[in-house]
Amino acid sequence: MFHKSEFDHLGHEFPHDQNGFVPVHGDHWRDLQFEHDGMDPQEAGISDEERKRRTEFLNTVWWPEVLKRVENEHRRLMQIHGETFTEHWHRTVYQSPDTEHGFGVGVR
Repeated sequence: MFHKSEFDHLGHEFPHDQNGFVPVHGDHWRDLQFEHDGMDPQEAGISDEERKRRTEFLNTVWWPEVLKRVENEHRRLMQIHGETFTEHWHRTVYQSPDTEHGFGVGVR
């Protein structure tokens, strides 16, 4: 995921959570703060069956649609802005983390 501010005014075009984070493939909806419009599986008072139904919907319908919207916007902006946008996308989305993970993987 990346923050929409990484793309200045273009970042607002991407689907993003309440904190401004834009998901990419490999992210999971539970790691972001999206509003689920009546489909929140953590809503108090719902049955286990309803929780499972909502989770299934979010996993199989809603989340793939969000990722597809990000991908479509990415493609659209690549067509408009060309190589400059593509280079910025790769620097932003595929950057190595600043902190160590596990066995020293991903250290700058």
